[in-house]
Amino acid sequence: MSVNTTIMISLFASVIALIGVVFTAVLGYLSQRKQEAFKKSADRQLTLLQGGLDSVREKDVKTLQASLDKIARLEVARSAGYKKIWSISGSLNLFGPTEEPDVRELSTQLKDWYFSHGLLIKKESKDLYFLVQEVLSFAIFKSLSFKRPSPELLFGSDERPVQLLDNLCRDYFGALDENGHFETLASFVGQWKRTINEQPVLEDKNWILLQLLLSRFRSQLLLDLGLAEPEETQ
Repeated sequence: MSVNTTIMISLFASVIALIGVVFTAVLGYLSQRKQEAFKKSADRQLTLLQGGLDSVREKDVKTLQASLDKIARLEVARSAGYKKIWSISGSLNLFGPTEEPDVRELSTQLKDWYFSHGLLIKKESKDLYFLVQEVLSFAIFKSLSFKRPSPELLFGSDERPVQLLDNLCRDYFGALDENGHFETLASFVGQWKRTINEQPVLEDKNWILLQLLLSRFRSQLLLDLGLAEPEETQ
């Protein structure tokens, strides 16, 4: 091999090596630019996503706050409406007035209350309201009297009056389940109506049934407000 040939081969190899270096440098430059472009694009997308999430969170917070405000207004209105029931139903309670209640007036007062506050009543309370009105309407139709048990019977013994009243209710209608379920109360009313249609009923039995229903109605209203159920709501 001549000297010229050796030089040419060496020069060619050097050119190839230089091209490789330049190519590698170009690739590195392009890769860095690509990485920078990708990072900028990713940062831009992340910024947009973060803004979207902030917008969604702000919207959710506003929606939640609006719902909480609505619930608060509803509970205030419900509390104000429910308080009136205590004065309306006060004509029938264990330690209340001894005179016979005016069932027509009581029915009218309850009806007026219902059409003022009925939209606020939960289902359980609404069921009891209609059950009370069923008894009152039947009593008006049948011209029934509601005479409370005598003071001698309620307060003349060593037994607690509340327990005596429960015993009378059990004797007249049967055992009441612990939670006073609506189905049980409705069965008491059905039994009471059937008995009246067949034979005269003791006036205090009418009073005990109506007192029981109004007591359960008041207790259910307390539950609607989220208050603890009292042992007795007479």
